[in-house]
Amino acid sequence: MPSGEAEACVHATAYTHLQGSFALGRSSAQTRQQKEDHRTCRAPARPPVNRHHLDEFSSQQDLLAHRDVKRQSTETWSAGRPKRSATAAAPRPLKEPLSIRPMLLSNFLADGLHLYVHHLRHPSQIPGSDIISRIYAMGVLPVLIIAMTIIQQAIGLLVIVVNYTSIGAHYYGLFFDDQIALFDETDYVEAVRQLEDQEPKLRPTFNYHVANLLLIMSSMAYQRNDKLVAEASKILLDVKDQAQREKAAKLLEESERVIDENARREFGMRFMGISELKTLGGPFAGLFYNDDAIVLVFKGTSVLAFNEYLIDVTIQRVDASEYLYGEVHKGFYESLFPDAKPISKYENRTYDQTNPFNTIMETIFETAKISKQKTGKPVNLWVTGHSLGGALAAMVMARLQMPVRNEDPLMQDDEFIPVGET
Repeated sequence: MPSGEAEACVHATAYTHLQGSFALGRSSAQTRQQKEDHRTCRAPARPPVNRHHLDEFSSQQDLLAHRDVKRQSTETWSAGRPKRSATAAAPRPLKEPLSIRPMLLSNFLADGLHLYVHHLRHPSQIPGSDIISRIYAMGVLPVLIIAMTIIQQAIGLLVIVVNYTSIGAHYYGLFFDDQIALFDETDYVEAVRQLEDQEPKLRPTFNYHVANLLLIMSSMAYQRNDKLVAEASKILLDVKDQAQREKAAKLLEESERVIDENARREFGMRFMGISELKTLGGPFAGLFYNDDAIVLVFKGTSVLAFNEYLIDVTIQRVDASEYLYGEVHKGFYESLFPDAKPISKYENRTYDQTNPFNTIMETIFETAKISKQKTGKPVNLWVTGHSLGGALAAMVMARLQMPVRNEDPLMQDDEFIPVGET
């Protein structure tokens, strides 16, 4: 931990021990800063980069050359991996759809306008070659940006009118019984407490604080710097030595820095990426965690990634009996589990590139094991996501609720071949 963070941690801890609570007489800004320091101090340590995530960008040959210790599967699920051919295919990058980081409304509008002008000047660079992609990029995109801006401003105006004017409150009460609650910083404190609560519940009930926090976490996933992720991917496609691999790891760590810092300051938790879900710059999986709770978050559809809209609307069902029950949405299923391709299609690919679900579970187990060694208690697991990420979160929960079978491909040794592969 850097010296500045350590000093703030010591100060916040000492103050809490002496006073029992933060002083009410201090200014709100000072009190808020002390609470942030206390949450930052409470957050657990974070590894520099998730090794499973890093392995997704490496070719099979590079992984074997630069990995000192082969992954063990004694304490984690290990899915059946297709055998590698002796002849390795040429390394190729993950598919890179168009993506942005909508942190502020001004940044979002500027990025959208810049992209639209770029497409007007260079039509040949529009993602996709079909006429629908061109119509979307040249015509529908600016309409969507303007519509989203109007909707956001209208919602903000409604909240202000309802909460700060008697006329707004009166007419709102005529149509709705629920109250529009303004954000309170104590919501985060209560939400994290609920995440960590291990008292059994008689029946599931809606929890506003948890729902609000999971919504915030889902939105924070969009703050990742996808440009740095793309740079790391390019380095690992043709890595020459360990120094290049370490450089790529630094880029991945930096791409998540904003999310991790916000999580430490606001929730007392940490964040790390887990899996790109077979694409680069599109939906991905990440973990928010502390010593008592883990939140698996799936990023949803990128506003400017038309290919992800195609995944959403392609209602083609596939047989999911190998990993789930019945039939499921093809695009969602193949984002998480190995798709039915010939073995030659997996040549020179690392295992983390072909089976994101198992990579996700290995990371969760490793993180939970470290936490349990510190606290001696089990760790709560929550799963959430926005849009496309919500569908992936539902599939993960469906998978976790299935009984374990002996023939389960996720329980096989890594020398086995999945059912259906020959």
